[in-house]
Amino acid sequence: MHTFCYILIVFTSFFKIYAEVNDRYYPRYHLAPPRGWMNDPNGFCKFKNEYHLFYQHNPDSSLAPGDISWGHAKSKDLFHWEHLPIAMRPDQDYDRSGVFSGSAIVENDTMYLFYTGHVNHPGQSPDHEEHQALAGAQMESLLLNIKTIL
Repeated sequence: MHTFCYILIVFTSFFKIYAEVNDRYYPRYHLAPPRGWMNDPNGFCKFKNEYHLFYQHNPDSSLAPGDISWGHAKSKDLFHWEHLPIAMRPDQDYDRSGVFSGSAIVENDTMYLFYTGHVNHPGQSPDHEEHQALAGAQMESLLLNIKTIL
């Protein structure tokens, strides 16, 4: 029993040391997600005196893209950023493997996000398909209420 307790203490101490976040290498002047994998920016626009930036994001891992979502942040000065909830997740048949690159426009108090829906077909030829898609949100709530294939 003594050996088991010793191993448990060593393991929990090791985990605590490496589980703490060290922000030494966290960017100071560039947008970065609070956690997870980040790739190219998408949908940069200005609405109601705030800049919005979307980016390809996997909140579950910093090592692999996984099923790519769109992260979302906003800023008044392009220096201080507020992270918002995930804007889009791969949740439709036409984007079930990832919400890939796209853009944004604002028209009549609605933000429209144009993006590429990605679907993997492992072991098949071709091994994937892509669809141009559209999502829209009323900016008062910042919640997507339209998502459709084009």
